[in-house]
Amino acid sequence: MMNDPAEQNIIAHVRDHGWSIMKVAPATDSDDAEEWFAYTIGLPNTFGWPELICLGMDSDVVGPVLNNAVAELRDSKLTPTSGLQLHDVLNGSPVKLQANPQIPSNYLGYAKWFAGHSGRDMPTWLQLLWPDKQGRFPGEAGCVTEVVQLQTPIGAP
Repeated sequence: MMNDPAEQNIIAHVRDHGWSIMKVAPATDSDDAEEWFAYTIGLPNTFGWPELICLGMDSDVVGPVLNNAVAELRDSKLTPTSGLQLHDVLNGSPVKLQANPQIPSNYLGYAKWFAGHSGRDMPTWLQLLWPDKQGRFPGEAGCVTEVVQLQTPIGAP
């Protein structure tokens, strides 16, 4: 069965670079950052890691942020785990990896497709969280509500 151009592009990116980034636009014409997100594809194949997903960040920034996270993990020989903080990802601000069961698996549609294409089960994932201006992450006391909302999946409580 022939793969469509998007699938062919993913296969080539993972083959050539070790992973790919999928940016997901809102279902409607919206500039609302809350509705944008991006995730990695191929990390389980290349490194044996979960995929990474980042919500609520500008579409021009989120790809480099995810690439920086993968590079820091790889170069530091770290295994991504829930609660792990990375420091060379976002202009001097730390980011934190966090398990988030509120993110539906259909948010990672091409990662799911790639796993099946590669003979693997649906991958697990970690959310890459970014802090508010005071350095507080969603889930921490005092984190700015807007920052929490931007990083909460649409429809989650």
